[in-house]
Amino acid sequence: MASLSEKTVLIKETIFEGKRFVLQKVEIDGKIYLLKTAKPWQQVEHLLRNEYQIGKRLEHIPDVRKVHALFHYQGKLALLLEYVPWKPLQSYIEKPWDIEPFLTFAIQIAKVLHQVHEAQVCHKDINPTNILYNPEQQRLKLIDFSISTYLGEGLHLHGVQDRIEGTYAYMAPEQTGRLYRMVDYRADLYSLGVVFYQLLTGSLPFEVDNPELIIYAHLSQIPLSPKEKNEEVPEVLSEIVMKLLAKAPEDRYQTALGLLNDLKKCLQQWKKSRSIEPFPLGALDKRGQLDVPSITQYYPEFQERLTTWLTRDKASTSVFYLHLPEGIPAQPFIDQVYTAAIGHKITPFVIRCDTHQRPLAPFNLAFERFLQQLLSGAEETLQRWKEKFLEHLQGFIPYLQHSVPSLAKVITEPIETPTKQETETEAIQDAYYNLIRFFQEEQGELLFILYPAEQLEPYSIKFLLRLLQDERLKKVL
Repeated sequence: MASLSEKTVLIKETIFEGKRFVLQKVEIDGKIYLLKTAKPWQQVEHLLRNEYQIGKRLEHIPDVRKVHALFHYQGKLALLLEYVPWKPLQSYIEKPWDIEPFLTFAIQIAKVLHQVHEAQVCHKDINPTNILYNPEQQRLKLIDFSISTYLGEGLHLHGVQDRIEGTYAYMAPEQTGRLYRMVDYRADLYSLGVVFYQLLTGSLPFEVDNPELIIYAHLSQIPLSPKEKNEEVPEVLSEIVMKLLAKAPEDRYQTALGLLNDLKKCLQQWKKSRSIEPFPLGALDKRGQLDVPSITQYYPEFQERLTTWLTRDKASTSVFYLHLPEGIPAQPFIDQVYTAAIGHKITPFVIRCDTHQRPLAPFNLAFERFLQQLLSGAEETLQRWKEKFLEHLQGFIPYLQHSVPSLAKVITEPIETPTKQETETEAIQDAYYNLIRFFQEEQGELLFILYPAEQLEPYSIKFLLRLLQDERLKKVL
C-alpha cells in the first residue's frame, strides 16, 4: 500500500458523488489525479482493494484507466486513479449513432475487452457510465473494476453466481443470481450487447424501471432487434447485437476477439460500399480460456426428457432423478435444469447435499441464498417480502434465525420465541413446509434441484417425503 502524506493532497473539485463512493479531482505534487473514497457507513473497502489489485493486472492496457496508489486518507482507505477529463459514454446516447462512428467505437471497445479478458479479468459491469469517451479524438477508456473478478485460477474455483452483481439494465442473465451458474467473460459480451443496442437504437432492449421486471426480461424475454427499432441498422449488425444478447452464454460470442473480427469485416464493407453483405458470424470465434463441458456428449436425450417432464400435467408432486456415472461433472446438468425451469416460469432452488451437514442444512442454505438475493436487490422488493415473511412465518422466525443468518438482516424487529413443545428441527421443518406452501401460492411451480441426492441427510429425506405425500403441494417438483 502506497504511503502518501495528507498534506500533499489538494482537493480541486468533486467530480461525482454516488451511493457508495465519492470521486474528487485532486492535485498531488503538481500532478492531477482522481481520488476515490467510500462514503460514511459504507462497508466497501474491499471493492477499493479489488479495483487496485485488478488495475495493476491491467496497467499494460492503454485504454484502461490506470490505478496509481491505495493509501489511507483522512482515516479511511482511498484509491488514487488516473484523471481522464472525458465524459461517460452515457452523455452521448441521445439518439442513434451513425453506422461508421458506431463501428469505429465498437471495434475499439471490443479490442479493449479482448485485452482485459486475455489478462483473465472479467469486468462484470460494462455499461455506458463505465466507459469514458472523447468524440473528437474517437478514443475511450474503460473504468471501474471494483466488482471485477480475476479468473486466472480457473472458473471452477469461483463457484456459481448466487447474488445480483452489476447494473440492472446491462447485467447478463447469469449475473442476476437466479440461474445458479458461473459468471465468465461471456457476461461482459452480453452487457456490451446492451450498450451496442442502445447506441444503434437510442433505447435499451428492455425499457422498464422495476428491478424485478428487468431481471425477468433478461432471463426470459427476447427484445425487438435493432433493425426492427431502427431500419437504418444493417441486418448483419442487428444479428451481431442479438447474438451478444443471447440468454445462454453458449449461444453468444465466446470471445471478444471473435466479435472484434466480425466488427472489422463490417467496417471494411461499410467504408467500401456503404452496405454490409451477410456473412457467417463468429467464424473466427473460439472458446479460448473457456472449457465448458457439453451435456449432449454425455446424454444426447437429456434435453428431450427434461422438457417432457417440465411440461407434463402436474396433478401431484413429482421427482426427476438423473444418475451420473463417476467422473461426469454435475454442474452443466444443473445449469441446464435451472435455465429450463426459468423458461417454463418455474421457480428453481438449488440444494447442495452433504451427509455431514446439520439437519435440514441444505434447505437452510437454499433459503439463505434467496435472502442474499433480496438483500442485494431493490429496497421496495425487500420490504414486500419482509411483510410476507412476517405474515407466513411469524411463529417460526426465531428458529430459522439460528440457521439462516441473513433472515436477521431482513427482519430486524425482535420476535418472541413461541412456547411450542417441539424440537428445533421439527420447528424448522414446519417453517419450511409453511414457506413452501406460501412460495407455491406466490410464485407458482417450485423446483428443488438436489445434488448429490445420495448424500441427503435423514431429516431432509423425511421432509422431502412429507412434501411428496401432501396433496396440497401439487406444484412442487
